[in-house]
Amino acid sequence: MKAISSKKGISPVVATMLLIAFAAALGIIAMNWKPKPVCDSSVKIRVMQLQEEKLICKNSQSIEFTAENLADKDITGLKVRLLFSNGHIENINTTKGLGRGEASKFFIAYSYTGNYSVEKADIVPFVRAEHGDTALCINALVTEQDISECTE
Repeated sequence: MKAISSKKGISPVVATMLLIAFAAALGIIAMNWKPKPVCDSSVKIRVMQLQEEKLICKNSQSIEFTAENLADKDITGLKVRLLFSNGHIENINTTKGLGRGEASKFFIAYSYTGNYSVEKADIVPFVRAEHGDTALCINALVTEQDISECTE
């Protein structure tokens, strides 16, 4: 006795093509499903000037400067890297932030003692990432040299 079957399926070639198309579509979605970069070219700070003089100075245990946020996002803090005349480097993080378009004066105390002065200051902003962490925006680095002594 012969059984008559009316069930039909798709051919193996068509099934393979559908699987490849489905895998390619998932791959395209996965490749485009990435978070936006936090530290893009819009993150920018600067040390302000007053009559062509930069508002940055040093004394025996601290450095003072007025920074301005030129970015379209809030800056949650700064990393200040100080280079001393003898080659010593000190890194200081501050959690004092700057809102969009804001400016503020920063007083950065350092612990290095000796008869060596600050020769260079690198200032790098931190911004908040979408997932809550902070990111250091190296591309927004500001370097200040020839820092004068504070007069007040």
